[in-house]
Amino acid sequence: MLTKEIGPMAKSHIIPLSFLQRATDAPFIEWRPGEKPRKSFAGWYDQGILNDNGEGIIAKLDDVAAKCFIENRFTYRGRRDEKNINFLNGNFVGNQVYEIKNIDSNKLHLFAISMLWRAAVSSNPAFEAVRLSGSHLEDIRKRILSGNPGDFTDYPTYFGVFCDHEELMKIAPFKPHNYPYYRFFMDGVVCYVSPTRRNKKSDLGLLLAGSEPDRIKVICFPSVGSNQAIITARGAHELFQNHGDVFAKFRKSFSRRR
Repeated sequence: MLTKEIGPMAKSHIIPLSFLQRATDAPFIEWRPGEKPRKSFAGWYDQGILNDNGEGIIAKLDDVAAKCFIENRFTYRGRRDEKNINFLNGNFVGNQVYEIKNIDSNKLHLFAISMLWRAAVSSNPAFEAVRLSGSHLEDIRKRILSGNPGDFTDYPTYFGVFCDHEELMKIAPFKPHNYPYYRFFMDGVVCYVSPTRRNKKSDLGLLLAGSEPDRIKVICFPSVGSNQAIITARGAHELFQNHGDVFAKFRKSFSRRR
Protein backbone atom coordinates (compact mmCIF):
# COMPACT_ATOMS: atom_id res chain seq x y z
CA MET A 1 0.00 0.00 0.00
CA LEU A 2 2.86 2.38 0.72
CA THR A 3 4.77 1.88 -2.53
CA LYS A 4 1.78 0.57 -4.54
CA GLU A 5 4.05 -2.14 -5.95
CA ILE A 6 2.68 -5.59 -6.66
CA GLY A 7 4.39 -8.37 -4.75
CA PRO A 8 4.64 -10.28 -1.46
CA MET A 9 3.74 -8.29 1.63
CA ALA A 10 5.89 -8.14 4.74
CA LYS A 11 4.86 -8.74 8.34
CA SER A 12 5.13 -5.15 9.56
CA HIS A 13 4.73 -3.80 13.06
CA ILE A 14 2.61 -0.68 13.37
CA ILE A 15 4.36 0.46 16.54
CA PRO A 16 8.00 -0.69 16.21
CA LEU A 17 8.65 -3.95 18.04
CA SER A 18 11.61 -2.33 19.81
CA PHE A 19 9.10 -0.09 21.62
CA LEU A 20 6.94 -3.02 22.75
CA GLN A 21 9.54 -4.90 24.77
CA ARG A 22 8.16 -6.20 28.07
CA ALA A 23 9.96 -6.92 31.31
CA THR A 24 9.37 -10.66 30.91
CA ASP A 25 9.42 -13.08 28.00
CA ALA A 26 6.52 -13.83 25.64
CA PRO A 27 3.74 -14.90 25.54
CA PHE A 28 1.85 -11.91 26.92
CA ILE A 29 -1.78 -11.23 27.66
CA GLU A 30 -3.63 -9.01 25.19
CA TRP A 31 -7.16 -7.97 25.93
CA ARG A 32 -9.86 -5.73 24.47
CA PRO A 33 -13.07 -4.80 26.35
CA GLY A 34 -15.90 -7.17 25.52
CA GLU A 35 -13.54 -9.92 24.36
CA LYS A 36 -11.69 -12.82 25.96
CA PRO A 37 -8.00 -12.28 26.77
CA ARG A 38 -5.60 -14.01 24.43
CA LYS A 39 -1.91 -14.73 24.15
CA SER A 40 0.28 -12.37 22.18
CA PHE A 41 3.81 -13.17 21.01
CA ALA A 42 4.90 -10.48 18.58
CA GLY A 43 3.20 -7.17 19.30
CA TRP A 44 0.83 -5.38 16.91
CA TYR A 45 1.51 -5.98 13.24
CA ASP A 46 -0.20 -6.06 9.86
CA GLN A 47 0.71 -8.11 6.81
CA GLY A 48 -1.23 -6.10 4.28
CA ILE A 49 0.31 -2.62 4.16
CA LEU A 50 4.03 -2.92 3.32
CA ASN A 51 6.02 -4.99 0.85
CA ASP A 52 9.75 -5.53 1.35
CA ASN A 53 10.66 -2.18 -0.23
CA GLY A 54 8.12 -0.35 1.91
CA GLU A 55 9.29 -2.17 5.00
CA GLY A 56 12.82 -1.04 4.24
CA ILE A 57 11.72 2.60 4.07
CA ILE A 58 9.79 2.36 7.32
CA ALA A 59 12.57 0.44 9.09
CA LYS A 60 14.97 3.36 8.59
CA LEU A 61 12.48 5.71 10.26
CA ASP A 62 11.96 3.26 13.11
CA ASP A 63 15.73 3.18 13.58
CA VAL A 64 15.76 6.98 13.94
CA ALA A 65 13.20 6.76 16.75
CA ALA A 66 15.10 3.91 18.43
CA LYS A 67 18.36 5.84 18.30
CA CYS A 68 16.65 8.86 19.83
CA PHE A 69 14.65 7.27 22.64
CA ILE A 70 16.00 3.79 23.29
CA GLU A 71 19.71 4.58 23.08
CA ASN A 72 19.15 7.60 25.35
CA ARG A 73 17.25 5.40 27.86
CA PHE A 74 13.92 7.23 27.68
CA THR A 75 11.97 3.97 27.34
CA TYR A 76 11.11 1.69 30.26
CA ARG A 77 13.45 -1.02 28.95
CA GLY A 78 16.40 1.32 29.53
CA ARG A 79 15.20 2.47 32.95
CA ARG A 80 14.39 -0.83 34.66
CA ASP A 81 16.66 -1.68 37.57
CA GLU A 82 18.76 -4.77 36.80
CA LYS A 83 18.07 -6.28 40.23
CA ASN A 84 14.41 -5.29 40.51
CA ILE A 85 12.48 -5.00 37.23
CA ASN A 86 9.60 -3.29 39.07
CA PHE A 87 11.80 -0.29 39.84
CA LEU A 88 12.65 2.48 37.36
CA ASN A 89 15.85 4.45 37.81
CA GLY A 90 15.91 6.89 34.91
CA ASN A 91 15.66 10.02 37.11
CA PHE A 92 12.77 11.42 35.07
CA VAL A 93 10.72 13.93 37.06
CA GLY A 94 7.18 14.96 36.16
CA ASN A 95 6.52 18.41 34.63
CA GLN A 96 10.14 18.83 33.57
CA VAL A 97 11.33 19.27 29.97
CA TYR A 98 14.26 17.18 28.73
CA GLU A 99 16.33 17.71 25.60
CA ILE A 100 17.84 15.10 23.30
CA LYS A 101 20.63 16.44 21.06
CA ASN A 102 22.42 15.18 17.96
CA ILE A 103 19.36 13.63 16.34
CA ASP A 104 17.54 14.31 13.06
CA SER A 105 14.38 15.99 14.29
CA ASN A 106 12.83 16.09 10.81
CA LYS A 107 13.24 12.33 10.42
CA LEU A 108 11.68 11.88 13.85
CA HIS A 109 8.72 13.95 12.65
CA LEU A 110 8.51 11.71 9.57
CA PHE A 111 8.63 8.63 11.80
CA ALA A 112 5.64 9.93 13.76
CA ILE A 113 3.46 10.61 10.74
CA SER A 114 4.48 7.25 9.26
CA MET A 115 3.23 5.55 12.43
CA LEU A 116 -0.02 7.51 12.13
CA TRP A 117 -0.34 6.37 8.50
CA ARG A 118 0.40 2.74 9.40
CA ALA A 119 -2.23 2.74 12.15
CA ALA A 120 -4.86 4.39 9.96
CA VAL A 121 -4.51 1.95 7.04
CA SER A 122 -4.10 -1.15 9.21
CA SER A 123 -6.86 -3.73 9.54
CA ASN A 124 -5.57 -4.76 12.98
CA PRO A 125 -8.44 -4.20 15.47
CA ALA A 126 -6.05 -2.59 17.96
CA PHE A 127 -5.92 0.47 15.70
CA GLU A 128 -9.58 0.84 14.86
CA ALA A 129 -9.74 4.16 16.74
CA VAL A 130 -7.23 5.78 14.34
CA ARG A 131 -8.94 7.35 11.34
CA LEU A 132 -7.67 9.71 8.63
CA SER A 133 -9.31 11.11 5.54
CA GLY A 134 -8.32 9.66 2.18
CA SER A 135 -6.63 12.89 1.14
CA HIS A 136 -4.52 13.00 4.30
CA LEU A 137 -3.54 9.35 3.91
CA GLU A 138 -2.35 9.97 0.38
CA ASP A 139 -0.54 13.17 1.37
CA ILE A 140 1.32 11.41 4.20
CA ARG A 141 2.12 8.44 1.97
CA LYS A 142 3.84 10.73 -0.52
CA ARG A 143 5.77 12.46 2.25
CA ILE A 144 7.04 9.11 3.53
CA LEU A 145 8.19 8.07 0.05
CA SER A 146 9.89 11.43 -0.55
CA GLY A 147 11.63 11.33 2.83
CA ASN A 148 10.37 14.83 3.56
CA PRO A 149 7.77 15.47 6.32
CA GLY A 150 7.28 19.04 5.17
CA ASP A 151 7.17 21.98 7.56
CA PHE A 152 7.23 21.11 11.25
CA THR A 153 3.76 22.63 11.57
CA ASP A 154 2.39 20.10 9.04
CA TYR A 155 0.80 17.22 10.95
CA PRO A 156 2.40 18.67 14.08
CA THR A 157 4.04 16.16 16.40
CA TYR A 158 5.48 16.25 19.88
CA PHE A 159 6.84 13.68 22.32
CA GLY A 160 6.53 13.09 26.03
CA VAL A 161 7.91 10.63 28.55
CA PHE A 162 6.37 9.27 31.73
CA CYS A 163 8.21 9.78 35.01
CA ASP A 164 9.85 7.02 37.05
CA HIS A 165 7.09 6.60 39.63
CA GLU A 166 5.68 3.44 38.04
CA GLU A 167 5.75 1.50 34.78
CA LEU A 168 2.41 1.89 33.03
CA MET A 169 0.78 -0.89 31.03
CA LYS A 170 0.84 -0.65 27.27
CA ILE A 171 -2.36 0.46 25.53
CA ALA A 172 -3.44 0.92 21.93
CA PRO A 173 -3.41 4.38 20.30
CA PHE A 174 -6.37 6.65 20.87
CA LYS A 175 -7.45 10.28 20.55
CA PRO A 176 -8.09 11.87 23.95
CA HIS A 177 -11.47 13.54 24.34
CA ASN A 178 -11.55 17.02 22.79
CA TYR A 179 -7.83 16.86 21.99
CA PRO A 180 -6.70 17.21 18.36
CA TYR A 181 -3.87 14.65 18.51
CA TYR A 182 -3.66 10.90 18.34
CA ARG A 183 -1.61 9.40 21.14
CA PHE A 184 0.81 6.49 20.68
CA PHE A 185 2.36 4.82 23.72
CA MET A 186 5.89 3.55 23.09
CA ASP A 187 7.21 1.86 26.25
CA GLY A 188 7.19 4.94 28.47
CA VAL A 189 7.57 7.41 25.60
CA VAL A 190 4.42 9.03 24.23
CA CYS A 191 4.04 10.33 20.67
CA TYR A 192 1.32 12.87 19.91
CA VAL A 193 0.62 13.47 16.23
CA SER A 194 -2.11 15.51 14.57
CA PRO A 195 -4.34 13.79 11.97
CA THR A 196 -4.73 17.04 10.03
CA ARG A 197 -2.13 18.99 8.12
CA ARG A 198 -3.05 22.30 9.71
CA ASN A 199 -3.87 22.15 13.40
CA LYS A 200 -5.08 25.41 14.92
CA LYS A 201 -4.12 24.13 18.38
CA SER A 202 -0.55 23.24 17.44
CA ASP A 203 1.10 26.32 18.94
CA LEU A 204 3.53 24.28 21.02
CA GLY A 205 6.63 26.13 19.86
CA LEU A 206 9.91 24.30 20.36
CA LEU A 207 8.14 21.17 21.64
CA LEU A 208 7.16 20.33 18.05
CA ALA A 209 9.38 17.80 16.30
CA GLY A 210 11.28 19.51 13.50
CA SER A 211 11.22 22.97 15.08
CA GLU A 212 14.96 22.54 15.75
CA PRO A 213 16.82 20.39 13.20
CA ASP A 214 19.32 18.64 15.49
CA ARG A 215 17.46 18.25 18.77
CA ILE A 216 14.10 17.62 20.35
CA LYS A 217 12.47 18.66 23.59
CA VAL A 218 10.48 16.06 25.51
CA ILE A 219 8.01 16.92 28.27
CA CYS A 220 7.82 14.57 31.25
CA PHE A 221 4.34 13.56 32.43
CA PRO A 222 3.56 12.40 36.00
CA SER A 223 2.40 8.78 35.95
CA VAL A 224 0.09 9.08 38.94
CA GLY A 225 -3.37 10.27 37.92
CA SER A 226 -2.54 10.22 34.22
CA ASN A 227 -5.16 9.21 31.66
CA GLN A 228 -3.16 6.09 30.94
CA ALA A 229 -3.01 5.08 34.60
CA ILE A 230 -6.76 5.59 34.97
CA ILE A 231 -7.60 3.72 31.75
CA THR A 232 -5.37 0.75 32.53
CA ALA A 233 -6.56 0.51 36.14
CA ARG A 234 -10.17 0.50 34.98
CA GLY A 235 -9.37 -2.09 32.32
CA ALA A 236 -7.46 -4.31 34.77
CA HIS A 237 -10.42 -4.24 37.17
CA GLU A 238 -12.84 -5.19 34.38
CA LEU A 239 -10.50 -7.95 33.19
CA PHE A 240 -10.26 -9.46 36.67
CA GLN A 241 -14.01 -9.20 37.26
CA ASN A 242 -14.88 -10.94 33.99
CA HIS A 243 -12.02 -13.41 33.57
CA GLY A 244 -10.30 -13.86 36.93
CA ASP A 245 -6.54 -13.64 37.50
CA VAL A 246 -5.33 -14.37 33.97
CA PHE A 247 -1.77 -13.44 34.91
CA ALA A 248 -1.35 -16.04 37.68
CA LYS A 249 0.32 -18.76 35.60
CA PHE A 250 2.64 -16.22 33.98
CA ARG A 251 3.81 -15.03 37.40
CA LYS A 252 4.48 -18.65 38.43
CA SER A 253 6.43 -19.29 35.23
CA PHE A 254 8.52 -16.15 35.74
CA SER A 255 9.23 -17.11 39.38
CA ARG A 256 10.50 -20.54 38.28
CA ARG A 257 12.85 -18.95 35.71
CA ARG A 258 14.31 -16.72 38.39
